[in-house]
Amino acid sequence: MLTEINAQLAELRIMVRHEHNWSARQTQLQRELEQLSLDVRSLRRQWADVSAADGGLERRSFGETLRAILLRRRDRPSRAEQQALQLKLRLEEAEDTQRDLERERTELIAKLAGLEQAERRYGELLEQKRQLIAVHFPALAEQLHELTEQHNARLADLRELEEAIAVGRGVLHDLDRASRALEAAGHYGTWDVYGGGLMADAMKYEQIDTARVAIHAAQDGLRRFAEEVKDVHRDIQVRIDIGGALRLADFFFDGLVVDWVVRDRIQTSNQELLNKLYQLRRIVEGLVGEAAIVRNDARQLDGRITALIEES
Repeated sequence: MLTEINAQLAELRIMVRHEHNWSARQTQLQRELEQLSLDVRSLRRQWADVSAADGGLERRSFGETLRAILLRRRDRPSRAEQQALQLKLRLEEAEDTQRDLERERTELIAKLAGLEQAERRYGELLEQKRQLIAVHFPALAEQLHELTEQHNARLADLRELEEAIAVGRGVLHDLDRASRALEAAGHYGTWDVYGGGLMADAMKYEQIDTARVAIHAAQDGLRRFAEEVKDVHRDIQVRIDIGGALRLADFFFDGLVVDWVVRDRIQTSNQELLNKLYQLRRIVEGLVGEAAIVRNDARQLDGRITALIEES
């Protein structure tokens, strides 16, 4: 009976933690969405002005806009075309982020609905456990209660660490995918310098567009990862910067001169991504190590509880 109650308490404790963390996250998401909504409206107005001046661009995606400009240029995109590409990329990134946050908010609402009254149920079950211990193990009541509370807390810690590790590994996958796309774009950039022409350009920018999608996924993952890390109260010393080098619009289309410079920027951006991969991999490895310690703690506490009951 006590074993069954402990298992239920461990699960409820995790649910209570999730309820507190997710409620706070829901409030934060609402603030972020309000600001992002203003940003998206502003960018859409700017894009409407640009596309009105250059007919046919309004309903095109970034990749389609890029190809349309590429097909009609003789040498390189004009300054106005570069600015249009930069604006379109920022708009798509903002719209994608808005959709991500709205989806996350919807998911949180659904998750929180399943956690209603978890704290009340936890308190009731805890009281039932105290009464059970008082009846069957009166001499061990205080010690057993303390050990089982420690055990349940470590199980909750372990669950949160595992959730953070899973999100972190997903970000590593997205960053690796983006890096491979940028590496391919750099190869096509070299080909273009030596006469690859329009075909090399098209392939290069297709890879850049692929990298943009992967980088957006990585940005969303980094945001979620930061929240997971916050939930487990980990003091991460390595700065996880989801801006800067991950914002390809600023990096690729601000004052391009010749394709060789573009290739150099692709290589530099890829190096930034590789640096982030290294940083994040170290953080995830640290969390994996922490999870191993917590798992061992929980196992030892479980053994002490079992031994105490068996020897009583």
